[in-house]
Amino acid sequence: MLFHEFKVGDNVYKLRLTTRDIVSLERTIGMNPISIFGIDGTTIPSVTVMVNILHQSLQKYQHGLTLNDAYDIFDNYIEDGHMPTDFILDIIELYKVSGLMKDVEQEEETKETKN
Repeated sequence: MLFHEFKVGDNVYKLRLTTRDIVSLERTIGMNPISIFGIDGTTIPSVTVMVNILHQSLQKYQHGLTLNDAYDIFDNYIEDGHMPTDFILDIIELYKVSGLMKDVEQEEETKETKN
């Protein structure tokens, strides 16, 4: 099963967005999840958007965690010494395992193997 491991303190969370989660996330944030980065890819999403992404991505493997739980997890992530912008790298990895973005490195390895 595909997921992105997200370590916060002593806890490791499995993050994954299913189609159901993506649709729910679109309703919550009011846009396609990929659009959070803007047209040119230089937009930094708001903390509100990041926490909502975290909340939805927790539902597949840690179902039952609430939005308030996601706020607490994000607070603990910050307390671990991370910046909110550090979470962008986790979002990108999450999007890759959820099929929203391609993993360019993996795609190049596949092409090399075929040649």
